[in-house]
Order: sequence, then C-alpha cells, then structure tokens
Amino acid sequence: MKSYAIADLEGPPDEQFFARVAALAQAGVEMIQLRGKSFEARALLEVAGHMRTITAGKSSFLVNGRTDVAMAAGADGVHLPARGLPVEMVRSIGKHLLIGRSCHSRTDVRAAAAAGCDYVLFGPLFDTRSKPGRASISRSDLIAAAAESCDVYALGGLSLQNLHEVAGSGIAGIAGITLFMRDEPVAEIVEAIRAI
Repeated sequence: MKSYAIADLEGPPDEQFFARVAALAQAGVEMIQLRGKSFEARALLEVAGHMRTITAGKSSFLVNGRTDVAMAAGADGVHLPARGLPVEMVRSIGKHLLIGRSCHSRTDVRAAAAAGCDYVLFGPLFDTRSKPGRASISRSDLIAAAAESCDVYALGGLSLQNLHEVAGSGIAGIAGITLFMRDEPVAEIVEAIRAI
C-alpha cells in the first residue's frame, strides 16, 4: 500500500517540522499534503514553496484547500475539504493537478469519483488521538469505496498496531497526521504500510 502524510500546521513551522517532511520524502512516502487552515495565503505559500523544494523528485506534494497556493507553489495537486470547491471548477483552472477530496460516507466517495477526483481520503476509520469518539466508517465501507473509480486512502486513528485491520480491503493506501508527523520511526511506518 501507499503512504499519504498530512503535515498539519498549527503554528509557524520550525526546523523540526521541515526535517520531518524531509524524512518522510526520503523514506518514500508517495504523497505529502500541507494543511494550514489558519494560515493566510502569503504565509502558507512560503511554507508550501519550501515543502515543494524538499519533496521535489521524491513525493507528490499537495496543498489542502487552496488551489491558488498549490498552483503558485508548483505543487502536484490540491486536496479539497468535503465542502470545498467543486472538482470540476478546480480541474478547469488546474488541468495538471492531482485532485483529492475528504469523504465521510460511501455516498461521498461515489460522488467524488463521479466528479473526477484522482483520490479520496476516507474516514475516520478509528477514533483519533486528537478527536476521540468520531470513528464513523467500517471495514465494509472501505471495501465498497475501493470499488469506485478513484484511489481510496483510509484515514483516522491508524497506527502501527491497527494497520492490519485494512489488509485485503482493496484500498490504495493509508493517510494520517499523527502516524506520519509524530510517530517514530518514519522508515518503520512506511515499510509496515508497504507490507500490507
């Protein structure tokens, strides 16, 4: 399976943040998304430009929710929130971009695939460390979603201890914030996901 890391910014990034992104790219994480919901465009673009340099030639780099920033930074794609811009609109201005969407039900996944998304992040599968009590999809939901015409990445509360739960579901990979940005060691996480 593939790995999809979400680098979530809760404040100004430090050297440790960029070092972690570099470690993820070096370890072979296929996709790395920058998420900075509270950042203004100019500040987010500065971070995105640095991450584009770090990930170039190693990982596909995406920006969450900001097509303008993604295009200005030379990103490979944009990730759209569940209630974000229509896929068709983004595709019309960024024909070359990978486009993904957050989905929380089989219906969401079906609609995203029909709209032309390249992939979806589908979850939460398990309770997350930051938002307990939010798990809402099942293994059967994953299997059904994997039959749609776009890649499906499971998201939400995944760890080295429960990765085996998605084996044989047909999904493309595993996505996460804590798993990739805080858990150690990076190489072990990536290898465990590849082995599923």
